[in-house]
Amino acid sequence: MFGMREGIEALPTNPDTLWRLSKLSEEQLCAVCERLQNFNPNIAPAWSPQEVQALVDIWSATNVKIVT
Repeated sequence: MFGMREGIEALPTNPDTLWRLSKLSEEQLCAVCERLQNFNPNIAPAWSPQEVQALVDIWSATNVKIVT
């Protein structure tokens, strides 16, 4: 969550945060999305629905499971 405080624009420049995002389960991603939309304004601005959708899209692209 700390890495998300700078907003969706900063995500592509932070490989550690991208890596952590890729390791989330779908359930964990839902919890993160909810928390992002409820950020305390004294800490970071809340994310808009469009920003949350962009995060989900990035997660989907990085969370490819290989089925054997």
